[in-house]
Amino acid sequence: MNQKITIKKIAEHCGVSIATVSRAINGSSYVSAELQKKIREYIEDVGWNSNGLAGKIPDKMNTKVVVVGSLSLLEHAENSQGLKLLLENLYQAGFSPVLRLGHRAETLRQCLKEKPSTVLLSGYSDRLCNEVKQLLDAGVRVVGFGDSYEPPCPLYSSDHSAAAREAAAVLKKNGVRKVAFFAGMGAKPHPDDLIKIYPPAARMIQGIQKVFPEFDYARDAVSDCFGDLSTFREMLSNDKYDGWILSGSDRLNEMISQIGAIEVMNRKVVLLQPYPTKELPPVCLQVLVENISERYRKLVECLQRPFVKGGKNIFVPYFGLNSGKK
Repeated sequence: MNQKITIKKIAEHCGVSIATVSRAINGSSYVSAELQKKIREYIEDVGWNSNGLAGKIPDKMNTKVVVVGSLSLLEHAENSQGLKLLLENLYQAGFSPVLRLGHRAETLRQCLKEKPSTVLLSGYSDRLCNEVKQLLDAGVRVVGFGDSYEPPCPLYSSDHSAAAREAAAVLKKNGVRKVAFFAGMGAKPHPDDLIKIYPPAARMIQGIQKVFPEFDYARDAVSDCFGDLSTFREMLSNDKYDGWILSGSDRLNEMISQIGAIEVMNRKVVLLQPYPTKELPPVCLQVLVENISERYRKLVECLQRPFVKGGKNIFVPYFGLNSGKK
């Protein structure tokens, strides 16, 4: 590591403030992608590591981290950018990340032979539970990204319940009396048991019920049903709903295309987004976005501490963006 390079000199070379360099290192959304790239490329070229991160890693710690994911991560630009941000955070913290995509079960079995310090499992699935348990028993730290009711390893997830509770509170403050929820929950139009649907949607429903106790997920929540929107159209045409919570802008676009933009504008909508959206129609009261940067920051902090088998799930708050109506 080049001891002569300081964060001040990096800022001077890139023509930005020290605060901007710090935000770029941490992947803040307040720094443009182009500027982040410029700063990170300079840091990589000069071989500088932040003392605040790398200095916390014990000298004898095995720094090899294997990031395991499916090939589908490369199909969407947002996922690819998130994966890149994860690798950069690990690298800047002094770890030696290795990326392996595809055949996740086989990759985990290979990790059992190699014994890296840590395996980061993107998109944790209960199908991989046995492989994860074997790694943990062998002393390999495993951390997952995703949602599960009883995972064998700690999971870093967005706090879907708190976000939905905040969304419901915003709607209630703006006069909404009857709220409906549209999200990916499975093959049935309406969920009949929360334990059977995707954990993120289940937690969102629980968050809504904190503000609207009368909310009935078997009646007031509708799934995308893998493209079958007939039940969704029935709910849209029902005048009893005057506010909507939608899990993503794609569902807002479906809402507009199904009922027509003019009618939709008379409704109040809050979006729960995986990634920031550039443009939103004025129908949105608020947009709540999963804080990927904060998730990775908390993860790096965790990895800098010695491994202890077990550990609790970490739920990271969304961040909010006001949009449209006030």
